[in-house]
Amino acid sequence: MQHYKLSKFAGFFRQLQAGSAASLGVLTCAFVYAWVTPIVPRLLAPDSEIPMTQEEASWMIVMPEFGNIVSAAPAGILADRFGRKIVLLTSAPMFLVGWIFIIYFKSLLVLNISRIFQGLAVGIIYTVLPMYLGEIASPKYRGAVTSTFYLFWWFGFLFEYILGPMLSYFNFALVSASINIFFFIAFLFQPESPYYYLMRNDVDNASKALSWLLKADEDETDKELELMRKSVEEDRQKKAGWNDLVATPTDRKALCILFLVGFLRQFCGIIALSCYSTQTLKAAGDSFMISPDNCTILMGIMMVIGSLGSFFTLDVLGRKSLLYLSCSLSGICMFSAGTFYLLKSHSSIDMSPYNFIPPVSFIVLAGVSVLGIFPVNTAYGSELFTSITRGLASSVFSIYTTVLGLIVLKFYLTMDNLFGEFVNFYIYTAVCILGVFLTWFIMPETKGKTFDRIRHELGN
Repeated sequence: MQHYKLSKFAGFFRQLQAGSAASLGVLTCAFVYAWVTPIVPRLLAPDSEIPMTQEEASWMIVMPEFGNIVSAAPAGILADRFGRKIVLLTSAPMFLVGWIFIIYFKSLLVLNISRIFQGLAVGIIYTVLPMYLGEIASPKYRGAVTSTFYLFWWFGFLFEYILGPMLSYFNFALVSASINIFFFIAFLFQPESPYYYLMRNDVDNASKALSWLLKADEDETDKELELMRKSVEEDRQKKAGWNDLVATPTDRKALCILFLVGFLRQFCGIIALSCYSTQTLKAAGDSFMISPDNCTILMGIMMVIGSLGSFFTLDVLGRKSLLYLSCSLSGICMFSAGTFYLLKSHSSIDMSPYNFIPPVSFIVLAGVSVLGIFPVNTAYGSELFTSITRGLASSVFSIYTTVLGLIVLKFYLTMDNLFGEFVNFYIYTAVCILGVFLTWFIMPETKGKTFDRIRHELGN
């Protein structure tokens, strides 16, 4: 009986293995962004190894976004031509080259150029990996498999938050670079997407890849392969172009939904706080036994816990329920923090007894925002489009969220200096409230559904 239970989930474990190996690429992306959080205070110090002003540091932080914008569009096109796996693997040496220059050439110019180059690799991962995860997963496991994307992303942040204060500049960058080798080796032995093989009319390799992923008998594999083949054949009746993303009401609705959840992701508050939480917390004064550095580590722990929660609940509770819960609780956290900073700066009320509000709000936000908003982004990106437009949609979405991320990160300190901390948090509150209504009235439920059924329901 025990053997039967394990064999029943053998396909899930295979898909999880391939998805986890691929998601090590997300870990490399997270290191690029999270590396700056513990290192920036040192770079701004008088004895900095790379002297820079606060304005120069703010530009250094967002440099990867410029590379991300450039590589997102070609990454989706190349993934359709050469395969998801090959294109994803090319990102590893790109990350590694960037880290080598950061380690051995200590100048602000080289640091910025290296981070732009790493941003090119980030664009590849962000564009192609959601496609790969969605295509290797069975409908009933797709939520769990696609959740590995942000599970590894936030684990990368936690890893950097913990190690950063303990290591020198050289050792910290060296450790951050090493994960690329593990990613390349681990993913090298995983299968290509069977959907890609079918798009190239390579039925034999598609069957082999699908058989490995399902670990099922020949009849079940052939049945699933035939469903995939029919879906791909229907999609291939016309050649995909950029216009196909908005060619029909169904396509336009899918793209609109993806843009909306992307907007919620970038403006729910956690993107900015993942980089600026330390500086923001220092403005709150002393909190109850939580220093800004320790609060950042606790935020990282909550991010991982929230990601684990989505792994187990996305296919149980569904996309809408988690998105609704995530937006609601994130809004409460941001409103609490915004009200604290408003009263602290624009009233005569002594807020020192309430200094615990910002760290608690940030820690709770870290868990609840990644529980729903982030994994639903990845799920929708892999589910709402046809096989021939999925790559194009992923490219457009990556560019869109990169531009939004650039705005959030670059102007966070500007808004803070001009108007005060509370303005940023009230903006994030408003976006979260908007997300509650959008989830209730617009967002589709895709839990456990095939790609064809999702598209059919979108059309209706």
